[in-house]
Amino acid sequence: SGLPDYTFAETDIEGTLIPLAPLASNTTPHLVVPPPAVAQHPDTIVHPAELAEWLADLPLADSQHLADLLHRQLKLLIRDPHPAAHYRDLLNAYHPVLQSLSEQVVAHFNGSPGMVKTPRLFRNTVSQLLLEIACGYMRLINQAISLEKPPRAVDIYHAALPLVRLLQWDVLQYRLARPGVWRQLLQIFSISELYDLSGVAVSSRLRLDADAEDTHGAFFGTLVLLLSDPYRLPFTSLSRLVGGLGQLAEHLRINSAGSADFRIPLDMTGQVPPLRFARETHTRQASDHLQLDEFFGQLQSQGLADDGGILSQWLLDSLRVLAQGAEHEQQRQHARNRRSADYQFFHGLELIHERLSDLQATRTPATGEADSPDSVVVEEIINFLPEPGTPCRQADHSVEGGRFILQAGTPVPSVGSWVLFEATDTPGGQSGIGFVGQVKRHLYFDNGGSEIGVEKLHGSLIPVSIGVAEAYG
Repeated sequence: SGLPDYTFAETDIEGTLIPLAPLASNTTPHLVVPPPAVAQHPDTIVHPAELAEWLADLPLADSQHLADLLHRQLKLLIRDPHPAAHYRDLLNAYHPVLQSLSEQVVAHFNGSPGMVKTPRLFRNTVSQLLLEIACGYMRLINQAISLEKPPRAVDIYHAALPLVRLLQWDVLQYRLARPGVWRQLLQIFSISELYDLSGVAVSSRLRLDADAEDTHGAFFGTLVLLLSDPYRLPFTSLSRLVGGLGQLAEHLRINSAGSADFRIPLDMTGQVPPLRFARETHTRQASDHLQLDEFFGQLQSQGLADDGGILSQWLLDSLRVLAQGAEHEQQRQHARNRRSADYQFFHGLELIHERLSDLQATRTPATGEADSPDSVVVEEIINFLPEPGTPCRQADHSVEGGRFILQAGTPVPSVGSWVLFEATDTPGGQSGIGFVGQVKRHLYFDNGGSEIGVEKLHGSLIPVSIGVAEAYG
C-alpha cells in the first residue's frame, strides 16, 4: 500500500520513530527519542511527591480533559533536558491512570467495528500518552547503554508495551499498523535479545489483563498478529485474536538458519511490513525466519481461549499458507492486475435482490438470441437503466475478486457480507458489467476513506421472493 504513515497533531514523536540498522553484537544500539528542550519548562513536575499530589487532584470524571492534562505534563517531562535521578519513579507514577484510560479505549472498541463508537479525539490523545511514556523508557534504555551498562528488563518492557498497544488498536480499527511504531518496537525487541532480557517477566500497573508478562510475548504476539492479515476477520473474532496471542508466544523464536518445516522470512530492519516482506521474499534476501513448528503444536493443543477451535484453525491455516508460500515466487493463486475503474455497489441481500430484479426486467436479448431462463449470469454484459448505487473505485482485480476504494463517509460493508458491483465507466460503449461478491477484507484510511477486498461469486443468480401464500377459502 502507498498509504502514508499515521501522524497526530501537535506532536513530533511519530516523525522521530526512525529505523536504524539491524542490531549486532558489535554495534552500539540507540533508540531515537524526541530531542530535549533547550531549558526545563517551569511547569514541569520533577518531584515524586509533587507529582503524586498533582495526579490525585486530576478531574477523573472528564476523561478527555484528564488525558489532555496528562499529555501536556508527560510531554514536558519526556523533554526535560536534565532528568532527575528519580526519573523512572516519575514515569511509573503515570501507570495507574494510563492503565485506566487504556481500558476506556478498549471498552469503546468492544462491540463496535472499527471507529463507529470510538471518540476519535480521546483515542488519539491516549495514543499520544502511550507514545510519550514509551519514549520516556527508551530514554532510560539509551542512558544505560551509553554508560556501558545493560538496560533494565522492566524499562525495556515498559518501552515496548505501549507500542504494542498502539499497533493492536490500529488493527482493531481495521487500519494499517503504523510502520514507524513497528520499527521502533522491533528495535526495542532487538535490544532485549542482545542483553538476553526479553523473557524476564515484569509486574506492571501499566498492563491490561490480556497483555503478555514479558517483552518476548508482547513482541511475538504482535508479530503473529501482523503476519496473519487480521483484516479478514469480523470484529468479534479480531478482538479475541488480539487478546489471546500474547499468551501463546512462548515457543516462537527467530533464527537465521534452521530446518523447521514451517518458517516465515522476516525483515529485522523494519523497512518492510512483516506480511508484505513474507509475501515478496522471492524479490528480497531474508536472513532471519520465524520458526513456527512448536507454535503450531501449542496452537493445536491449547488454542485461543473460548473460540471453539475455529479461530485457532483460521490462524493456523493463515500462517501455514504464508510459510509454504514463502517457498514459491507467487503466493496468490491468481495474479492481481492494477486497474482504475468507477463502480457503484449495492450492499445487502435486499438491495442485491432489488437490483437484480431491475436488471432482469430491463434486459433486452440480443438479435437472434433464444429466450433464456429468468436469470442473471454473474459477470455477463447486461443492459440496464442506471440506478443510484454507492460510488466506489476499483483498484485492482483478479480472476477471483478485486479491491475497491470507498470515499470518506461511505458506510463500509462488514467482512462476510454480500455486495453487488456494477461498472459505471465501461470500455467500448458497453452498457454495463457487474458481479456479486463477498467482502473478505477491509481497511480504514486516515482520510476517512476505506478499501474492501471482495471475492467474486461465480455462476448464475436468480432473484427469488419468499412470502406466505394465502390459504384458499
